[in-house]
Amino acid sequence: MNGVVEEGGEKFLLFLGRNPQGEIAAAEFAMETGDVYEIGIPERELFLVSTPVDEAVPEGAVSLEGIRFYDAQGRDRTEELDRSSGRIAGRE
Repeated sequence: MNGVVEEGGEKFLLFLGRNPQGEIAAAEFAMETGDVYEIGIPERELFLVSTPVDEAVPEGAVSLEGIRFYDAQGRDRTEELDRSSGRIAGRE
């Protein structure tokens, strides 16, 4: 599940995915509260990353449609990627 969870009285944004070509370095999440969170993405086939979020951010799933993806040079690569299966992959 990609989304916000509460653990030990704190809330965290969890993001699980695949980065098979290592082309994505960061993901930016725009939350319903207006807050924006950026998470670094490791150069690995499969990853699980998290970041703390404000307590006002509601718990629950986060859609891949509302996420922006950036490469190591800071270029927005969102429109170039196929996110339909939850996998980050270049379009063919």
